Amino acid sequence: MTDSNTIRIEVDPTNPGQFFACCGLLELADRLWPGAEGWFEEGDFCITAKGTLLDLLSAFGECKI
Repeated sequence: MTDSNTIRIEVDPTNPGQFFACCGLLELADRLWPGAEGWFEEGDFCITAKGTLLDLLSAFGECKI
């Protein structure tokens, strides 16, 4: 993926709530920036995408429930 950033968020992947929150963030990232990839690494959840954490959280804040 060209021009991508790695977003890192400290999580406990053994906590089901945090695990599924990571799944939701990756889903949103992939909808915003097709081809986004996610993985767990040393206590962090990482997302490689064309945007930043601020972009991702801003998009999340604009979601309608």
